[in-house]
Amino acid sequence: MRVLREKSLATKLLLLLEILSRKPAKLTYLADAVGITPQAVSDYIKRLIQEGFVVQKEGRYYVTKEGVDFVHSNLLELKRFTEERIRHLNIIDRCLALAGGDVKKSERVGLFMKKGYLIAFPRKKSSSTGVALRDARIGEDVPVGDLEGIVRHCLGDFYVIPLSYSIERGSRDVPVDKVERLLNKIKYDVLAVGDVVALSVVKRLRRKPDFEFAPMESSLDAVKRGLSVCFLGSTEQVEKLISLVNKFNDSSPDKIVYMVKNI
Repeated sequence: MRVLREKSLATKLLLLLEILSRKPAKLTYLADAVGITPQAVSDYIKRLIQEGFVVQKEGRYYVTKEGVDFVHSNLLELKRFTEERIRHLNIIDRCLALAGGDVKKSERVGLFMKKGYLIAFPRKKSSSTGVALRDARIGEDVPVGDLEGIVRHCLGDFYVIPLSYSIERGSRDVPVDKVERLLNKIKYDVLAVGDVVALSVVKRLRRKPDFEFAPMESSLDAVKRGLSVCFLGSTEQVEKLISLVNKFNDSSPDKIVYMVKNI
């Protein structure tokens, strides 16, 4: 993002915007508006004229079509950059939570992550608080506004077990006893299966999977909510899942740590 890295480019854009809106005759006005010296403005104006972005007519400065295009393209790039970063920041001013107790409208609530759900407790201290926007009974959803602070919670553990098998033999290629020993050693809240082979293995072990459909997306969401997840799937699915985790880690200040448990 050049406009944020290069001071000279940012100053050019500010000058062009002022000229577009005011069409000034004096450089001192531009100096006051942009916050630089008249001499610096003079140097910038000379460069903008040389680049074909500004012309002087009858004692006033005007932005050319090329100058307008230059401003427009840079502002669009800045807009796309800021919108993308804002989406990653996930800034919210209100949210929905489950009431951890009977809540009255306008009552201050403390927000906590419990078993993957956002819970609002009336009159309870928390790193994140808000105001209930309506009455709610315990266990009912309640809208919360006037949010302050950040909910304190940690990402869950993510265990991944790749299963190697042939199309002809499927789950018969998987050493079920070794899978069972691995599962007994892992402390997880949620069990996800990536395909019918993983489902077959889990059922043979008399375990019930929590995620069978859209297991990758569901597993990632559960980990983000603080739940520990164990995912079983083919080696191809595991590679895709790890790619999704790395993509999330590249754009988030919080990093998901995954542990591959080979049989």
